[in-house]
Amino acid sequence: MPVGSKSGMREREEGAAGGPKTETDGTPGGKGELPPPPPPPEAPQVTEVTAYSARVSWTLPSPTDGIPFDDDTKCEVEMRGGVPPKNSVVAVGAAMTWQPAKLVAGSTYNFRVRVFRQSIPSPYSSWADCTTDRTPPCAPRGVQLTGRQRTTVSLKWEAPRIDGGAKVDSYTLYWDEGDADRGQDAFTELTHSSDRRFKLPPTLSPARSYRFYVTAINVVGTSPPSAVLVCATKSGTPDCPIPPALVFAGEDSIKLAWNEPAANGAPITAYEVQMSGAFGLQSVYSGVEKQCVVTGLTRATTYEFVVSAHNSAGASKTSDKAAHATDASVPDAMPKPAVHGNATTTEVTVSLDPPKRDGGAQIMGCIVEVAGGVCATVHDAVVSKLPFRQVYAGPMMKEYKIAGLIGGCKYTVRAAAFNRRGTGAFSGPARCATSPVPPVAPDAPAVRPGSEGTSTSLDILWAPPTALGGAPVREYRISVRECDGDGEWKPLAAPLKVAELTLTDLAPAKTYAFRVSAKNAAGWSPFSPATECCTTATAPSAPTGLAVSSASPMSAVVTWTAPPANGAAIDQYEAEYSAVAVPGAAASAVKVVAIPNSNATEVALTSLEPDTVYCVRVRAVSVIGPGMFSDPFQMRTDPGTPSAPAAVTVTASGETELTVTWKPPPCNGASLTRYSLQINGNCVELPPASLESLTYTCIDLQPNETYKLRLQASNAVGDGPFGPARTGSTKLAPPAGPTVELVNSTANALKMKLHFHKADAVVQTRVEVRGATGAFEEVFVGSIKSFRLAKLWPASVYELRACGTNSAGTGRFGPPAFFCTKELDLTVPTFGPIMNVENGDGIELCWSGATQADEEAGVDYELQLRLDEAEPEGAGTLIRLKTGSIWTNPPPVRRNFSLLHVGLDTCVGLCVDSGDEKRGGVRCEARVRMVARNQSPGVFSEPLYIELPRSSQRADANDVIAP
Repeated sequence: MPVGSKSGMREREEGAAGGPKTETDGTPGGKGELPPPPPPPEAPQVTEVTAYSARVSWTLPSPTDGIPFDDDTKCEVEMRGGVPPKNSVVAVGAAMTWQPAKLVAGSTYNFRVRVFRQSIPSPYSSWADCTTDRTPPCAPRGVQLTGRQRTTVSLKWEAPRIDGGAKVDSYTLYWDEGDADRGQDAFTELTHSSDRRFKLPPTLSPARSYRFYVTAINVVGTSPPSAVLVCATKSGTPDCPIPPALVFAGEDSIKLAWNEPAANGAPITAYEVQMSGAFGLQSVYSGVEKQCVVTGLTRATTYEFVVSAHNSAGASKTSDKAAHATDASVPDAMPKPAVHGNATTTEVTVSLDPPKRDGGAQIMGCIVEVAGGVCATVHDAVVSKLPFRQVYAGPMMKEYKIAGLIGGCKYTVRAAAFNRRGTGAFSGPARCATSPVPPVAPDAPAVRPGSEGTSTSLDILWAPPTALGGAPVREYRISVRECDGDGEWKPLAAPLKVAELTLTDLAPAKTYAFRVSAKNAAGWSPFSPATECCTTATAPSAPTGLAVSSASPMSAVVTWTAPPANGAAIDQYEAEYSAVAVPGAAASAVKVVAIPNSNATEVALTSLEPDTVYCVRVRAVSVIGPGMFSDPFQMRTDPGTPSAPAAVTVTASGETELTVTWKPPPCNGASLTRYSLQINGNCVELPPASLESLTYTCIDLQPNETYKLRLQASNAVGDGPFGPARTGSTKLAPPAGPTVELVNSTANALKMKLHFHKADAVVQTRVEVRGATGAFEEVFVGSIKSFRLAKLWPASVYELRACGTNSAGTGRFGPPAFFCTKELDLTVPTFGPIMNVENGDGIELCWSGATQADEEAGVDYELQLRLDEAEPEGAGTLIRLKTGSIWTNPPPVRRNFSLLHVGLDTCVGLCVDSGDEKRGGVRCEARVRMVARNQSPGVFSEPLYIELPRSSQRADANDVIAP
């Protein structure tokens, strides 16, 4: 391939014409001047060109400026071209060659190079071009399915991404009818064209899998194959089946079969068989089997049949018609044979008639079968179940003699006709019998199974003769002989009607021989073989003479007489006893007592019920086993004390009462005499009336209290046991009147506490005090049981009463309580300074004390006054007294102390009345003390000497006169 500069190519140069510009520091030849760029190299050489690579080489240019290339010289290559076109610059360092890779086949590329000297690039060289070799294209892009039918598919594919530098001229499509397990060699060419679409001709098989791939072709060659496409055609309806073939033809049915047709891609799900009829084709079968049986047809008739197959794609065409005919049938059943003439002991003659219909084919003969040969006494139902055996098969006959039969036996005869189709149904059975003969000898007699007999008897039985001779056995005869005696056979009893006999009055442990003969209407049979039997020891006999030797209410001793042992020593006795059931009551359990002493003749029975009838029986036991029980013996136990009363109930009938009811207990043979009741351990004998009423009411109990009660019955024998304890509680009553306790008292208050019964459950209390009117007045209501009465008079007696309330109501008041307050500590008052009243008409006298007067407590001050001895007494001195703002006139004052004023005041005004004849002031002596209700007065104060001025006013009608 030519290599060199590409003519007409436009070169890119760096810098302006005349080479690259340089910069200086302004001084020619100065110190900062840059070196000039190197000259451009010559155009590179492109060699070793292939489809995907090439080698580019070059040489350094000759330095024209005298500056040589050093070791730091670097090269750079620029490449352009390819598909699609692109430019790239590659720095290759100091190398003088470069080999680009991954070139595109059949494409033109341009290369140029430049060098760097002291990091200054030279201009690019001229372009050098080359064209890579062309190659076959790459593989087309996958075959795709665009459509499919039952016999064809449509395909398409995409052109290769790389055509190898030459245009793709055509495509070759390959296919394979096998599966994916087959190799690439299984593919064959299907088509070759320039189109990228292809529809296969409609010659493919339905539901068949196919494989496809495609290759691309240009002038250079053929591409690799594309990816393989695996696809399948659609399923089709099955092929038309062949006409159904005849498998079997019956008189009313036809069995058909057919082969499975090609399914064409989808499995056959059903076959449909149609039959021609009066209204065209009618479906007679639909299923997956390839055969069917058509029933309900008419014999000897021709029918036409067609078959079709079905799958998921639809139904196939119907097959051609196939004509098949039903066959003839066997003859009808023959009439029942009739017995002809008299039967002998070995022969019976029967008459035979042909069937009414021959089934469409000529009758060829008949078959005669016989069942039976059993004794004539056997029930007909048994004979009818015996198997038949063939005695004749041949041409049709009017009569047939059946020979070789057994005398005295029942038989059943039946006949059937046959033609070419087979044997018809047998006639109904005809019953007949041969003449009787004497029976055969019975089997040897034997001891009855499970019965070992006793020391004096044997149970013998035997089987009837196996052949009765045609007549039932009328009777049996038995003969016996002693094996160790004279050996002569003797008849043992009159002829018997049954095949068994109990031989009695035999000797224990002795061997006997027996034989038996049977008789019917024809005579006696021979004797059976002899059987030897030996009597053995038996269980003891039943005890006798049962009696009671002693008895008590709960025990008894029963005696008896020992029985015969019957050949084996008695080991022990067993006694059974049970209470005799009272009419209407359940039977009691039977108890068994074993007495291991072989010589015992008595037994003690314990844990019995008093005055009860018991049934007792006893038996002896030996090594042979238990003997017979004695005759039942009844005995009665002695009366006993009664049982505990039953169904005891306790109910509250009041606040202080409990009612007890019960049911009478068994009196155990003696009438009840009384009941006793235990209340919290204290026993009370109930009145006789309780024997009838069965109830008792306990009185005078505490309210709201729980009591434990137990009941006992007594009779003439004694006291019975107490029954289980029952508990009952009295009703809650309104609380009883409480007691009042004085907790503390003062001169003016009383603190008290109420005491109720704990069971009263008091929720509220009420306290009343007798008032001045004599009636009680309520002073306290509350839920607490302690209270305080205040504002009372000192040294006074108060009467109180209280009651309580609970859920049952308000109770009665308790007894009155009397309490007295303490006396008041009356202190001695002291006078204060004497003051003049405001208008100068008198003086103001004041006093004080540690105890203050209290109206509610009944405490007052008492002021007394007397004249000085020097004052004339006369009729007394008139004094005016002021309390508050009111002037009063107390009684005249004399030489003895007299009461002047009582009250709560601690200051009073005093003066001499102006109407008094005396002139000037009056000298007096005053004293004061405290007084309290219901107690002694207090101590007087020290006397105070005062001089009362005379008032300028006289008492008038408005003045209050002190009492």
